[in-house]
Amino acid sequence: MTVWISFIAAAALTWMIVALARRWLRRRQLKELARIEDAVKHLFHEDERAGAATLLSLSGAMGITPDRAAEIAASLMNDGLALQDEGRIRLTALGRERALAVIRRHRLYERFLADETGVQPSAWHDRADREEHRLTESEAEHLARRLGDPLIDPHGDPIPSAAGTLPSLRGGPLHAATPGTTVMVVHIEDEPRSVFQELQSHGLQPGVRFRVTERSERSVVVERRGRTIVLSTVAAANVTVVPAAPEVRAMATLESIPNGRTVIVAAIDDACYGVQRRRLLDLGFVPGTPITPELPSPGGDPVAYRVRGALVALRNVQAAQILVEPSEVSS
Repeated sequence: MTVWISFIAAAALTWMIVALARRWLRRRQLKELARIEDAVKHLFHEDERAGAATLLSLSGAMGITPDRAAEIAASLMNDGLALQDEGRIRLTALGRERALAVIRRHRLYERFLADETGVQPSAWHDRADREEHRLTESEAEHLARRLGDPLIDPHGDPIPSAAGTLPSLRGGPLHAATPGTTVMVVHIEDEPRSVFQELQSHGLQPGVRFRVTERSERSVVVERRGRTIVLSTVAAANVTVVPAAPEVRAMATLESIPNGRTVIVAAIDDACYGVQRRRLLDLGFVPGTPITPELPSPGGDPVAYRVRGALVALRNVQAAQILVEPSEVSS
């Protein structure tokens, strides 16, 4: 009996050691894969910006020593992903294909986080940075089909196709827009994070329109639905816009409607997307629906609204995302 117990214990210990060794090896392989894929992404982005990727730039971008950067560059060259040209490191056709595949997985995952989860926008990039190395090609294509084969990520960056083509980003920087013109956001840079969070706090995202009212060396002032937004030139440089037609008319938002007055839902603000947008639609705040504020809380926030015979409580910040127009029905 003692012999059998010893045998079983030894077998269990061996199994644990093997399992731990496999897990350690898998983590090491994944870490090395991430290094290679981060490197090809850096070379790709430098090439797109007409920059010069070097061992020094690779070292700085990846946060590694120049010696480690040299090892990774050598590995890229040995695998046919890169070549050296007069001190510059450039991707080969195979390397470009590899970089676009990584970028496709990253941007698809950011789209997933924006559309189907409650993850905060400031965390999208870091989450996608991790998952882009873990997603297999088949998993990425399954995700693309699930999302309806989106063309852009939530920041407005074009998503490379499965065939490896990448549409060009249109538009110009907001800080160069002419005062008096109406523009539409087509892209917001998600780095540095502090600037991205500033832009998010103002409800700026692809699809949002506003009028440029002032521009100086230090700031850009825009007006959106009666609200003035002042952006530093640093923040404005991270926003890409295209000319757009002015909005036909200004609309009120639901949180501004007095108690007892019935209005009609005209639209949900462009700045409301993903899970938050779907929740409002599921609660009945669909364009064309009559809405009446009925029961404000003692502090005025939240307020209960009559929607299709039911009372639905919304915070003012949520009601501010619902655009309304007058109703012929009076309450």
